Amino acid sequence: MQHLSYSSVDACDTVVDAFSDKDDKKTDAEHDEAAIAEARREAEERRKEKHRKMEEEREKMRQDIRDKVACLLLIVWSAYKDGKWC
Repeated sequence: MQHLSYSSVDACDTVVDAFSDKDDKKTDAEHDEAAIAEARREAEERRKEKHRKMEEEREKMRQDIRDKVACLLLIVWSAYKDGKWC
């Protein structure tokens, strides 16, 4: 049976520490990936909300135009009776 000297135990601890650091780095990388994915999801939600609001404003403008055209048509139709302009 071989006895481990103090220096070989230190070497083993160093190897173990190296693997532990690698796992910590992997965990940090996974954490960073998760944070990036969350940031992307939040950015996508903000973008969708922005576009929803813009489309809502556009539809309001479209409806205003429809209302004005309808009003103008009523005025024109009321001024035109029996094939003659009043």
